[in-house]
Amino acid sequence: MDQQLLTDALNKASDLRRAGDHESALNILLPLYQQPELHYRMDLISGLLYSLQKVGRYLEAIEIATPTCERDDVWDSIKQNLAWSIYFQYFKKNAAHLEAEKAVVWLEKLKQVFPQKPGLHPLPLCLFAWVNAHPEAQPSLQVQLCGLVDPNMLDRSCVPPQGERPALPSQFERYCSILSKALFASQQYDRCKTMCEDMLKCGVEISPNNLIWLRRRIALCMDALGDHTAALAEMREILQRKRDWFLYHEAARIALATGDLSLALSLASSGAMAWGDVENKIHLWELLQQLLILSKQFDRALELLLLIASIRKHKGWNVNADLGRDLKAHNVDMETLPHFKDLFQKAKAWLPDLQTLDSPTHDGKIIKLLPDGKAGFVESEGQSSYIRISECRFHPRDAIPGRKVRFNLERSFDRKKQRESMAAVNIRML
Repeated sequence: MDQQLLTDALNKASDLRRAGDHESALNILLPLYQQPELHYRMDLISGLLYSLQKVGRYLEAIEIATPTCERDDVWDSIKQNLAWSIYFQYFKKNAAHLEAEKAVVWLEKLKQVFPQKPGLHPLPLCLFAWVNAHPEAQPSLQVQLCGLVDPNMLDRSCVPPQGERPALPSQFERYCSILSKALFASQQYDRCKTMCEDMLKCGVEISPNNLIWLRRRIALCMDALGDHTAALAEMREILQRKRDWFLYHEAARIALATGDLSLALSLASSGAMAWGDVENKIHLWELLQQLLILSKQFDRALELLLLIASIRKHKGWNVNADLGRDLKAHNVDMETLPHFKDLFQKAKAWLPDLQTLDSPTHDGKIIKLLPDGKAGFVESEGQSSYIRISECRFHPRDAIPGRKVRFNLERSFDRKKQRESMAAVNIRML
């Protein structure tokens, strides 16, 4: 092809690209690329790939860029275009349909063609997209995929909020969250614990929620490694900031491993009374029943046996041999069992009795309820304290401003103000 005609065509396509008219630019560049003798022109291929990517024709860009990237004289812009085209074609919106084997192939290809650099890069974005779309993926595979990413190259600054959207975790935090979860799930406890501890010490800003999960992972690793006392201390610190029922469940199980039956009962009962669907707490009820048997509270243990059986009956879950044997020993007929929600209401009357609180008792009154009706404030001796209605040992409808109450105070954490505070627990009517 005449060199002047080629130069004029490339210049015209360049002008069209700058004007944002990529379809017209492609109408010039694609016919030129069809001529094998022009495959050596990196300026032609670079411009062609740029326009193909801009109009969303990523598969064509990949087909053209792949053989070009095998050349010694390939431009970096072409390598970069191939990497981003792989991200857009297979990971950004289609990760859910990408099989694990192919995900590994494409990630390794991307890493080979366009090595990771600091700042925005398609490799970690591909990892995040695929793991988010495949939470069921084998932990060992997730560890393998994380091994393709260099964490030292990841941005460590949180993504600033935009409008009503809150700030988002940094790439480094997202990476560490994925890898530490995968390490724990694959029972690599030493490596998981070390990684979480290093992240807490490295000075990187961590979102409040993820801070809790990192510390929880450390505690569970300690427990798995046999250091139950340290694990329990860590879990009790976590419970000052977040009081979810499953955290109480884990803390109770660890307390039992230390031999502290009274504390295990107290923690398990707190989890039983915390917010959450009764049926989702099936394993907590099983632990609590075991604890009641160990403490020789057989009547209450029987109530929980019925609760466990009713949950399994009404949810259509299997009844294992041990549960079946216990039901038979107590002459329990599964067909006549009350609904588990009714059995739970009965247990709620005595569950608070299992709690052991070292903090002093205070008398005061409810002074305010929040709009959602799930929390509020009590006042005693001129000091106000936060309350959760779930901590009240009476019906929520009786939790009204002016109600005189007796309560204990425990250390807590104000997530809104990001500081330690005191919260009222074990709230009774006077």
